[in-house]
Amino acid sequence: MNSASAKSRPYPAVVASSRYQEIRDQIQTGDILLFNGRRWLSHVIEGISHSRYSHVAFLTRWEGRIIAMQADLRGVEVLPASMLVCRYEGNVEWWRLDEAHRLAFNGRDFLDRALTLVGIKYGYLSLLWLGVRMMLGLSVYRRFSHLRPSTLTCSQFVSYCYKNEGLDINAKAGVDGTSPSDFALSGLFTQPHQLYDGSDHKACEEIFVTTASGKKTRKKPGQTASFWNGKERSDSRARPPAPALAPPTSSPPVSGP
Repeated sequence: MNSASAKSRPYPAVVASSRYQEIRDQIQTGDILLFNGRRWLSHVIEGISHSRYSHVAFLTRWEGRIIAMQADLRGVEVLPASMLVCRYEGNVEWWRLDEAHRLAFNGRDFLDRALTLVGIKYGYLSLLWLGVRMMLGLSVYRRFSHLRPSTLTCSQFVSYCYKNEGLDINAKAGVDGTSPSDFALSGLFTQPHQLYDGSDHKACEEIFVTTASGKKTRKKPGQTASFWNGKERSDSRARPPAPALAPPTSSPPVSGP
């Protein structure tokens, strides 16, 4: 990525500020979240790349849930999007994959490939290498390889997943040279919405059990814990009612031999 060109290009204007729980049903597989953090590492990434953004994750629909996949300091992981929005220390924006590009986008294939990368360690050295080359104004392009990488940064992970679907986030810099700002400037994503958590922090509470005295304690094996479904928290998973038994039918009288 050429940081000077990124600095000179305007970012699309944020469309609206939206409560996550109200827009979650509009999210589709292939949309992304872009983050502007308040931690020191976020400021370092934003400063080196001359970018508004320091982190990126992609979204997918999965059995009625909205799931975020990201490469965090813990490595490549999967977690509920509502929890990520609730816990993140900074600003979170939802960007939709442009409809023209969605037509050729295979969401199932995209997710299947991404799941093969779960557990890969975070690329600390890759991040350092990228930062040094950006500061020196050197090219960061590497030939794309379909081999499973050993480490990934957040931008490399998400860019790698889209590259496998034929979508280049930054064709000039390649997967290894992509930074969070490239997603906003790629033209692949539109209509950014500033998101805020509207769950009163319930979306990011740890699983707990309410005791008889009303005290909350961590769940132990065999206990029923609270469950967050993306919109609300309940005391336990709702079980469908058992089907009603059909009334017995009277048998016709049996004739003798």
